Amino acid sequence: MRTAVIERNTLKRLLARLSTAHGRRRREEAWAVRDRTVAPPYVGAYGRSGLVTGRLILALVGPILQAASVSVGPWSPLFQGVEFASGQQLSEGTATPAQQVRCLRVDLTEPGIELFGTPKCADCALDTLSENTSHFLEQYGLQVAVNGAFYGRSGGASDTALGTPDNVLGLAISQGVRVSVADSRYAAALFFTEGNEAFFLANNNPPTNTAGIHTAVSGNRALLVNSSVVQAANPSDLDPRTALGVSADRRYLYLLTIDGRQPGWSDGADYRDTGEWLKRFGAADGINVDGGGSTTMVMADCLGAAERLNRPSYVAAYGRERIIGHNFGVRAPPLNTGIHQLTVEPGSTTACLTWETAAPATTQVEHGLSASYGNATALDSRPAQRHVATLADLQPATTYFLSCHLRRRRNHCRTGLPVHHHQRSRRDAAVRPDPGMDLHDEQPRRRELDRPRVR
Repeated sequence: MRTAVIERNTLKRLLARLSTAHGRRRREEAWAVRDRTVAPPYVGAYGRSGLVTGRLILALVGPILQAASVSVGPWSPLFQGVEFASGQQLSEGTATPAQQVRCLRVDLTEPGIELFGTPKCADCALDTLSENTSHFLEQYGLQVAVNGAFYGRSGGASDTALGTPDNVLGLAISQGVRVSVADSRYAAALFFTEGNEAFFLANNNPPTNTAGIHTAVSGNRALLVNSSVVQAANPSDLDPRTALGVSADRRYLYLLTIDGRQPGWSDGADYRDTGEWLKRFGAADGINVDGGGSTTMVMADCLGAAERLNRPSYVAAYGRERIIGHNFGVRAPPLNTGIHQLTVEPGSTTACLTWETAAPATTQVEHGLSASYGNATALDSRPAQRHVATLADLQPATTYFLSCHLRRRRNHCRTGLPVHHHQRSRRDAAVRPDPGMDLHDEQPRRRELDRPRVR
């Protein structure tokens, strides 16, 4: 018999879905075993007695219980101070939901980071003007954004038109202006000063003093408090989720989405699962904001156009993003992704090029006797920050032009070149193989820069 370590909330969900063939008596016996011997939050996680308990439960439930496979990927830079990572839970049986998770980590200490929520509508009776998350990012020149606070109107496929006035539920502040008033039903809140100092209130009721607060957003409940998940498991309440959190030292802000309502891709999450995911990515305190069909995460491409990072259920159902009453985003400087530390080591008929990039990218070099090139090295599709390529069959004492290409994940073109899909950043040079290689480095405007003679 195999033993397994199962998280407590996973165990609750699995037991809740036992078939009637096992009967109420077996469920009660299983919980009695658990309650006698296991200390939260994990079954079979600590000590010999815990492992024995794990065996007993698995023996009682039989093959219905299977541990889910949970993974969290590495952080990848998108912009200065903004990183992206993904996670997933793959079900190995029918009792644990599949979950596809996306997370943005914002360094609040990074210069140039600016938080921004949907602003107050100045000339209408309600709080804001409705828009989808992509429109919000593009309209206000943001780099990343997610859907935000709960709002007044939502009608499935017949949601409101773009620009329709709407009310925000719970306290929201944008650029120091109060957008909506505090609401005891939506009292879990995050607050930020203009200098990005973060504050968290699990229950903003009665409402706190907001003097000096530049940005605020509220949700319907706290998910994490002092690194503890405070919501109970509810396997019958699986939906797409959006959550916001902050690290214990308040350096990082986390924007998280969990896709749902898409069998074969992601089933969704309950509140406890959402808190667990926030914690896995590094948050210590966090809130749940609007989810369901509203759950959307976007980033700006090199032209400022929005690109979705998750798979919204509303898009899957209706072919477009839901128009909502509140969004939350971040302005951030672009990464310094240009090629630098370019060196050329010449041979008799070859040249070895090395260079570095600030973000992981692929490796390929075009080269030829003119700026039209005509030849290219094989594409190395493995993302790297240090790059090496070798040019072969070169003629001595001949000028060659070269272009170092890099393609980054998710169209991360940030140099301002007019390319929508895979960015081709390049650093052109005229190369003469040995003896006495002269190297002239050029930007896309083809302004020549003097370089020392490479030998």
